Amino acid sequence: MKKFFTSIIIILFCLQLNAKNSNIFQTPDSTYSPNTTTQISDSPEWTKRMALKIDLPKLVSGSVALSFEYSLNRKFSIELGGGYIFKNHPYSMSSDYGKINGYTVRGGVKFSIASQTYLQKNKNLQLLHGLYLMPELMYSDYTVVNGYNKPGTYLYRPLAITLNIGGQYVIYNFIVIDWYIGVGAGGIGTQSQYGDYYYTHFGGDIPLSSGGTPKIPLAITSGLKVGVLF
Repeated sequence: MKKFFTSIIIILFCLQLNAKNSNIFQTPDSTYSPNTTTQISDSPEWTKRMALKIDLPKLVSGSVALSFEYSLNRKFSIELGGGYIFKNHPYSMSSDYGKINGYTVRGGVKFSIASQTYLQKNKNLQLLHGLYLMPELMYSDYTVVNGYNKPGTYLYRPLAITLNIGGQYVIYNFIVIDWYIGVGAGGIGTQSQYGDYYYTHFGGDIPLSSGGTPKIPLAITSGLKVGVLF
């Protein structure tokens, strides 16, 4: 799985470097006029500020994760997401997965890290296209019944905050592809030796001493979203 994410990130980063030379990534821009470098007001016939996306790897790992993004301007957009947890993640070593049910929510603000020079030279790029940074808050709430070889019902409420870096690509002014990876801090609301994967992120404690305490609650998140603009 790590090799898969690494390959995806390398491929999409190469696409970012060549996007300005590819016609399929060039779509009308709502911030700059095609005839001048002077910033103008948005034009309705050019503007597509919203995107609806699904995180494909999350389907494999046990949840349906949808997200909605709204662009405020060339530099900022807001993204909110949520999903349904329908099965245990495939990383457990237990033969008894039990029954699981719950949900995830997450959200953050995207900051474009494209330079003004790049934007001026590529005035026809869509608003949601480009590399970005995104601080994101993530939360899951789910129960596991008779799972992980432990009888009974267990409630999990993990929370994390990460700083993500990613790239978003608009194709034919309709399709959007969004990859991201992030690192931050997070923990789980109940004690469990199997609480290292939380449907929004991976988690684990890094001991700062040989005795195991104190610890840093590490959180790592990643994904690949595909969706449409409207």
